[in-house]
Amino acid sequence: MIIDSLESLYSQATDRQVKVDLLIGLGEAYQEYDYPKALALGYDALSIAKSIAYQEGVFYAYNTISTAYNGIGPIDSAYLYNRLGLDLALEMNEPFSLAIAKNNMGIYYLNQGNYPLSLQYFQEALEHDRNTGEYVDPTGVYANIGILHEEMGDTEKAIEYYLKSADAALAFDDKASIAYAYLDYGYVDAMQGKRESAMQHYENALALYRELNHASREAETLYYIGEIHLEEGKYEQALSYQEEALAIYERIQSVEDVPSMYSIIAGIYKEMGDTQQAISYYQEAISRAKKTGLTSLLPSLFKELSLTYVAADNYRQAYEYEGMFRTWQDSFVNSATKERIAKLETTYELQVQEAENKKLNEQQEQQRVILRQRTLIAIAASLITILVFFIAIIQYRANRQKAVLNRNLEQKVKERTVALAAANQKLLESNDELERFTFIASHDLKEPLRNITSFINLIQKKLKDSTDPDLNEYMGFVVRNTRQLYGLVEDILTHSRVEANRRKTSEKVDLNLLLLDIRMGLNRTLEEKNAVVQAAELPPVLGYRSELFLLLKNLIENGLKYNESAQPTIKIDCKTKEEQLQFSVADNGIGIDPSYHDRIFEMFTRLNNRSKYQGYGIGLATCRKIVQKYKGEMWVESQEGQGSTFFFTLPKLEA
Repeated sequence: MIIDSLESLYSQATDRQVKVDLLIGLGEAYQEYDYPKALALGYDALSIAKSIAYQEGVFYAYNTISTAYNGIGPIDSAYLYNRLGLDLALEMNEPFSLAIAKNNMGIYYLNQGNYPLSLQYFQEALEHDRNTGEYVDPTGVYANIGILHEEMGDTEKAIEYYLKSADAALAFDDKASIAYAYLDYGYVDAMQGKRESAMQHYENALALYRELNHASREAETLYYIGEIHLEEGKYEQALSYQEEALAIYERIQSVEDVPSMYSIIAGIYKEMGDTQQAISYYQEAISRAKKTGLTSLLPSLFKELSLTYVAADNYRQAYEYEGMFRTWQDSFVNSATKERIAKLETTYELQVQEAENKKLNEQQEQQRVILRQRTLIAIAASLITILVFFIAIIQYRANRQKAVLNRNLEQKVKERTVALAAANQKLLESNDELERFTFIASHDLKEPLRNITSFINLIQKKLKDSTDPDLNEYMGFVVRNTRQLYGLVEDILTHSRVEANRRKTSEKVDLNLLLLDIRMGLNRTLEEKNAVVQAAELPPVLGYRSELFLLLKNLIENGLKYNESAQPTIKIDCKTKEEQLQFSVADNGIGIDPSYHDRIFEMFTRLNNRSKYQGYGIGLATCRKIVQKYKGEMWVESQEGQGSTFFFTLPKLEA
C-alpha cells in the first residue's frame, strides 16, 4: 500500500526537504478517505517548509490544506489557503504551480455558484499547463469545466469537455486514470440517454476504485449508479446506492458532498411518496449547507422543500420556504450570467485560434510593410529636406520671441511661488494645530468621564438597597448619558486619527483578506441578525490597512444597524472607472430620504431616534474623510424603505 511505503520512507528520512515532500505525498494519499488526517499532515509539512524557506514545499502544503478544508470545512478556510497558494505561485512565476492554484480557485467559485469567475480561473489553469513546456495532466480541469457547463444547462459543451477529460486520462497507463476515464464516458452516455452503456462504465470504475481504496471516488461512482436506477424507476436500488455513498462521505468527513447527498436521498423518498422522510432529509441538507458555507445549494433546496410541503398538504410551511427560495435565487445564476459564460467561452476559443494563425499573418504583414516602407522612404527624404529648411527659419524667429516672454514669465512665477508657499505653510500649521487640539481635547475628556463613571458605580453600590424608584431612575439616566458621551469622544478620536497616517508609508492592501477579518470580527452580530455579507473578488489598493478596515467596517455595520428585514444582506462590489476603482456597499435596510443624502456625511448628523438606533453621527463623516484623503469621492443612492447603496472611489493600483 502506498501509504505504508511513504510512512516507512518518512521514518527513515533525515533531510528536512525530503520530509516535507513525503508529508505532502501522504496528505494527498489520505485525501481519498481521511480528510482530517490529510489536514494534519498538510500543517506539519507547512511548518517544516517555512522553517527551511522551502517555497515549493510551502505551496504544496497550502494545496494539501485547502483541499482538506474543501472536504471538511469551513469553506472560508479553504478559500484562504487557496488564495495564499495563488499569491505564492504568482511570486514563484512557475506555470505548473499557477495551473494548480488557479484550478483550486475555479473549484471554490464553482461551489459558490460564481460560474463566470470559475470558468476564467479554469481557462487560465489550462493556459498555464500549456506553458510548462512538457505534458501536464489536464484531466481534472477539463472535467471541472464540463461540470460547470452541465450545471449551466449547456449539455453539448459539457459532453465536449468530459470527452476531453477522458482522452487526457487514457494518456496515462495506470488504474486510477483508467477509472477516471470510465467515469467520464459514463457521464457522457448518461447525458445522451444510453443508460445500459453508462451503467457498464460506472461499474468498471467502481471495481477499480474499490481495488485502489479510493473512498471519495468510490462514493462518487455509487452516486452515479444510483442516479441510473432512479431514472429507471428502481427506487429501492437507487436509495441503497445513495445511502451507501452518503455513509462513505460521512465517514471521510467530506462536508462539500454531504448536503447534496441528503438532498438526493430526500428526492428519492419524495418519489416514493414518503413525504415525512423527504422533509427530514431536505431539512438536514439545508442545515449542512449553511454550516459549510455552500450557499449556492440553498435556492434549489428551499424550492424542493416547499414543493414537498405542498405534497404533504402543509401549505403554510410551503409558502414560507417558497419565500426563502425567491429571496436567494436572485443571488445566483440568471440569464445575464449565461451570456457572460458564453462570451468568456467564445473569447477563449478565439484566443486559441488567433494564437495558431498569428505567425503566418505576421510574416505576410512584414513583407507588405517592407515594400511600403521602401516607397515611402524615398518620398519622405525629399520632403524632409525642404521642410527642415523652412522649419529652421521659423524656429529661429520663434525662439527669439519666446526667450523674451520666458524671462518675464519666470520672474512672475517666482514671485507668486514664494507667496503661495508661505500661504500653504500657514495653512498646514493651522491644520496640524487643529488636529492636535481635537485629539488632545478628546483624549483629555476621557479621563474625567472615567472618573465620573467610577464614582457613579460607587454611588450605585451604596444605593443598591434603596427603595426610592425616582433615585434609581435618575442614576440610570446618568449612567446612560455618560456612556453615550464616552462613545462620542471615542468616535471623535477615531475621526481625528485619520489624518495622522499621512506621514506613514502606504502599503499594498488585499481587500479580500481585509474583508475576511471584518467578517470574523462581526461574526456574532451576523449570526444574531441572520445577516449575509456577499462580496465580489476585490482588487488590491495602495493605502493604510487600518483606515480601509475602518471604512468598510463602518459601512457594513451601518447596513446591519439600520436594517429591519428578516435577513439583512450586504453586497460589496467594485468596478473599474478609467483611472479609479468605484466600490459599492449595498444593503436592504430602512433607506434614506433623498433630501438628507448630503447631510448624513456631516459630523454629529443623526436622522433616527437614538433610543432605537445607537450611534453618534460621526461614522459616515469619518468614512468620507478617509476617502477624500485618497483623493476619492463618496456618495449615497437611496430611497426610504428601499435600502441604501454607498459608493466611493479609490485610486487604481499601478501595475
